[in-house]
Amino acid sequence: MIRKADLNDLDDIVEIENEWQDYPKWGKNGFLKEFEKDFSRTFVFVHDDVIYGFINFWEIDDILEINSIVVSHRRLRSSIGSMLIDFVVNCAPKSGCKRIILEVNEKNIPAISLYKKKGFRVYNTRKKYYDLKYDALLMELVIDE
Repeated sequence: MIRKADLNDLDDIVEIENEWQDYPKWGKNGFLKEFEKDFSRTFVFVHDDVIYGFINFWEIDDILEINSIVVSHRRLRSSIGSMLIDFVVNCAPKSGCKRIILEVNEKNIPAISLYKKKGFRVYNTRKKYYDLKYDALLMELVIDE
């Protein structure tokens, strides 16, 4: 089940975030700031009252920007990431968004493969964005009217 995150979920969200070594971390304070923003949304994937993944995105004008999507190591390859992406794709038109954008490290092949499978395409690149070594791929999905 996917539901809107609340303050009670923060410890679980940060714990999942910390499972990933090379992932840029917001930490508890970063997520608290996101909860305060009118345009920021955080949702969690829950099974048997346990949070196994989350997604954060912004809805600004007609663009939905995915900032963070993380699945627990305990549930990799269980389609949670795919379900979270599908959830956001279904949210976008309801809030008037015509494009979904995101940024991903060129070395994150599993994420890139998932995004491409969902219809995202690379529209730009930020050279040596990550650790001054790896490119950031800017990807988008245009929502059909």
